[in-house]
Amino acid sequence: PEAAQSMIEALCHRESEVIGEKLGRMIQAKVLEHELEIGQKIQRNFLPMTIPAMEGWQLDGMLQPARKVAGDFFDFFFVPDVGRIGIVIGDVCDKGVGAALFMSLFRSLIRSGALHRYAAGGTVGVEDPATLLRRTMRATNQYVASTHPGSSIFATVFFGLLEPRTGELAYINAGHEAAVICGPSGIRAQLSATGPVIGLIENLEHAVGEATLAPGELLFGYTDGATDARNEAGQQFGDER
Repeated sequence: PEAAQSMIEALCHRESEVIGEKLGRMIQAKVLEHELEIGQKIQRNFLPMTIPAMEGWQLDGMLQPARKVAGDFFDFFFVPDVGRIGIVIGDVCDKGVGAALFMSLFRSLIRSGALHRYAAGGTVGVEDPATLLRRTMRATNQYVASTHPGSSIFATVFFGLLEPRTGELAYINAGHEAAVICGPSGIRAQLSATGPVIGLIENLEHAVGEATLAPGELLFGYTDGATDARNEAGQQFGDER
């Protein structure tokens, strides 16, 4: 009886420990889930709260993270210095919290660089769209590559400046999926990469591409989250679809 009682007490004690461990893990999971929900709300706030209104034009964007938070982002904003609308689509490598943190950094650097013209000697002079694009992307790349050299984090980015009156578009495509211009007969042009991804290598320079949107045409950009998505059979959605 004494041996049996001792064994029962040991088993009960162990069962109590197991239950406590499970309860602790459940609490930790709930706390983590709550923190991710907060992170998701914060990330949503990094997306444009209002989309600029342009007579004769319609702008729209959508983000559907694969997880609670993601490294993808888009942005629309008016750039007074050149009188154009900034259109940004980006994708930070990897997924999850780390990518989301760097997403906020890339997005903020690009927007700040486009809207605030500072150089070593003070405020720079009047810029044309191509100069503004190169300066902004160069500064963004330089900051991430030099400040976080061990992170191996990079982003693909499409950054365009659209002239609403003429449909002229100046853009830099830093290793991103080619945005497409679609007309009544389908895809008319693909705006392919004009340089490599940003955030890995210092002192990068990107070429600037040019295109023009005619009345009735659509500029469509996306991330590989769309093309790489798989169905239940494991088949990718793909570029053609």
